[in-house]
Amino acid sequence: MLDGFRVSIGVCCYNEEQNIGQLLASLVHETMLDEIIVIASGCTDNTVSIVKTFSQVHLLTQEKREGKASAVNLFLEASAGEILVLESADTLPLPNSLQRLVEPIAHYPNIGATGGRPRPLNITNTMTGYTVQLIWELHHLTSLKYPKIGEAIAFRRVFQKIPQETLVDETCIDSIVRGQGYKVVYVPDAIFLNKGPQTLPDLIKQRRRVHLGHLRLKSELGFEISTLSPMRTFNLLLRNGYFLRSPIGTLFAVGLEAYCRHLAKEDFKHSVNTSGVWSISSTTKHLTSKEM
Repeated sequence: MLDGFRVSIGVCCYNEEQNIGQLLASLVHETMLDEIIVIASGCTDNTVSIVKTFSQVHLLTQEKREGKASAVNLFLEASAGEILVLESADTLPLPNSLQRLVEPIAHYPNIGATGGRPRPLNITNTMTGYTVQLIWELHHLTSLKYPKIGEAIAFRRVFQKIPQETLVDETCIDSIVRGQGYKVVYVPDAIFLNKGPQTLPDLIKQRRRVHLGHLRLKSELGFEISTLSPMRTFNLLLRNGYFLRSPIGTLFAVGLEAYCRHLAKEDFKHSVNTSGVWSISSTTKHLTSKEM
């Protein structure tokens, strides 16, 4: 319990056997967590059997994969905490990161949600790896002034569910919390290791899906995420010298992002993927101790 608040964490899983054991081994030692809930959705690998080896973890299973928003809603219904945390199953928190993520909500009644800083482990000697690192660095720089949350978030229990068809659950939560008058805060020293896509097709698939989700959210709730502004992003690239440091890599990343946004606009126009279930980018899995 943290300052009188019960804290529940939810981990939504689909075929996460490569990382779920490492993540849960870390979470069970977090004394501030009152409850750890894993929602395993349509898993066909060893995820469920690995989760069952952790007696401190409450496991919920869905027979088939219904989309992450569906799993998030199960967590909201089953959890007991006043402060809730969502962490992606393919991430690992650095020491004290969960504490740092939750503390602002416990200490300041006007703060409704917080987001940590994802730190990708991709190496930058490929165009895909450089693009992943650049995207997350730009998200970090943007969030320092205009908070954007994702991958690992904490929030007050001020709503009961999120739209089941959303493709961007964390951003949807961000918009709901702000809509109730609360502040959303970025916590840059709450660091969560992750891995971005390692192949170009996986990266395009992921960025296309994310942008489609943001377009839908803007259309349905009128909420635009801070990193969606091309001008804001371009100014950051110029001010921080990315075109001088790595002109070819930066131009490639800008072109790829523009292409993915174009694909997402076409998907939005033609109502592609309205179910909330998306194709997984398999190369984002498996964070190894060697990489850390």
